[in-house]
Amino acid sequence: MEIRSGEPVRRSVAAVSTGLAKVEGVALRGKQPAAGAMVVLVPLNPAASDGTFTLAAVLPGDYTVIAVNDWTLQWASRRALQPYVSGGQRLHVEANKQYRASPQVQ
Repeated sequence: MEIRSGEPVRRSVAAVSTGLAKVEGVALRGKQPAAGAMVVLVPLNPAASDGTFTLAAVLPGDYTVIAVNDWTLQWASRRALQPYVSGGQRLHVEANKQYRASPQVQ
């Protein structure tokens, strides 16, 4: 690796796992599919037009799946997501498995 004085240094980090999972499902309002909701998979331990969604390449772990109808929400902010977590659907994800989730839109 060569680093030249005065030039920006860029680095990339890759997560390596023995297997990834896929989570798919439908966001619901009551018992009906809800189009237009933001679906977020929120780690519990930080270290489509018809309402369906697919979250591919999910690392194994414990999550809460939330669906939010606020596209201005700062989804990368844990503090912004926190009010929605209690209304989400808990999900334990293991490697090389597939899961279905149906979170209520909040």
